[in-house]
Amino acid sequence: AHDLAGIDVGLILTDARGHILERRVPDASLRSCFDRIELAPGFRYGEDDVGTNAIGTALAVQRPFAVVGGEHFVDDLATMACAATPVADHASGDVLGVFDFTCRSEDATPVMMAFAKRAAGEIEQRLIAGVSAGERALRDHFVRARRRSRDAVVTVNERTLLANTVATGILQPDD
Repeated sequence: AHDLAGIDVGLILTDARGHILERRVPDASLRSCFDRIELAPGFRYGEDDVGTNAIGTALAVQRPFAVVGGEHFVDDLATMACAATPVADHASGDVLGVFDFTCRSEDATPVMMAFAKRAAGEIEQRLIAGVSAGERALRDHFVRARRRSRDAVVTVNERTLLANTVATGILQPDD
């Protein structure tokens, strides 16, 4: 956000349901606009909540997505442009949320998507860096095994237990 001061763009981070966790908007006028459209922490921007929008659609299709102006489902969003990229856990493949760039539609540029992809990639790398080598190896092994088998798959170390859906149906809390 600091690097983008003076550029009328907001940075949004959501969870996997489109619930806005963090918002950085250096420009006060744009921040006020975001407040009017409830693009703020605590609100949800999943497709089920507000229809077609970059955050919700990126989550639904699990790939980068941009929505500009009238492409939005809700008329109140028609003046905005958004480029969103899913943030994934590389170990599990699960989408953890979305990183989104939003601005007024007249300020939209294709570069927004490139920045959203770069920011999401940097977040993913920080998540990986925060995990020990042993944890990464355990998760990598689990993901490979899960892809090869439809049977129960469980991987365990001193602190972590990873199980696929089949295994969680078999395992009991005492196990």
